[in-house]
Amino acid sequence: MADHFRWQLKEKLSPKDARIFDYLLALMDDRGYVLANDGEIAQALQAPLPDVSRIRRKLQRMDPAGVGAGSLQECLCIQIDRFHQGNPLCKLLICQELESLAAGNYGKIALRHKISKEEVRACAQIIRQLNPIPLNGRGAGQPAYIIPDIIFGKTETGWEIRLNAGSAPTVGIRPEYSRLMKTTTDAETLQYCEQKKNELIFLKKCLEQRKSTLLKISQCILNRQSDFCLGKSPLKPMRLSDAAAEIGIHESTVSRAIQNKYLQTPAGVYRMKDLFTQAFSRGEEDASDSVGEDLVKDMIAELVRGEDKKAPLSDANLTALLQEQGIQIARRTVAKYREALGIRSTRVRKEGKGG
Repeated sequence: MADHFRWQLKEKLSPKDARIFDYLLALMDDRGYVLANDGEIAQALQAPLPDVSRIRRKLQRMDPAGVGAGSLQECLCIQIDRFHQGNPLCKLLICQELESLAAGNYGKIALRHKISKEEVRACAQIIRQLNPIPLNGRGAGQPAYIIPDIIFGKTETGWEIRLNAGSAPTVGIRPEYSRLMKTTTDAETLQYCEQKKNELIFLKKCLEQRKSTLLKISQCILNRQSDFCLGKSPLKPMRLSDAAAEIGIHESTVSRAIQNKYLQTPAGVYRMKDLFTQAFSRGEEDASDSVGEDLVKDMIAELVRGEDKKAPLSDANLTALLQEQGIQIARRTVAKYREALGIRSTRVRKEGKGG
């Protein structure tokens, strides 16, 4: 898709702007989002923040609408600006009431914002027509085969961590340009070549730094999840912040480093981000007494299986029952896990309404 966005540029970018634009494309995930904020990008590139924001806006004006957004809300608001004249009420409800809209709580939304249910319903109809995943289905062609970036191997003496050379990009100077740098007598040509050589040196340093960071994160994963990698146990609680603290880097750096990265283990190939799970405390005194996402999801599934089908458990009920068992969890997280398990809402599960 990178060529698709470069093709949409209506003017030639300066080298500084082109560097920011290419970095944004490199950060874009398969949905079309760029999750790093402008400040983080400016810091990573040592570029002025206004320049980063300006180039990001340029990307966000491209097709498909919504690309370059940093969140679902921003993605939808970009589309409201483009297709619905920036409807202020729709944008307000997207930013403040998206979950309530999805749940159909139009009456409560209307009361909170002192508007009619018809206005809420009209906005909901507009929002339903927007695309939350701008790149969904784009660039489809040959089947995508997963090439692991990191390989965990178990040997007689212990574990080994290896970076897959086939997944790592390599950069260098083409031979004809090397010869040109040695033979040219044109000052402008030599200056251009020297500039590109310096950019290459900088890029190589960035790649080495990324490689080093990825290996350090992999070691953190192995330290915590070695039994899982052998297929002997479920995932243990491990957050991005845990790895960041252990390595001594920012949590957002960990998030960017593992984006779209895969890990090969004796038990199978996994997305690296899937090996990080939220930790839920089971006691205020002992922080080590915690459980992971998988166990909490199992508990939710078990509670739903045992519920009264005539009065199914709401997300608030499930939250309260989990908290009674010492699991410190928010209702929003319970709702997210319930949906991930394919468990319908209370209204749909109620006996006589299907599901």
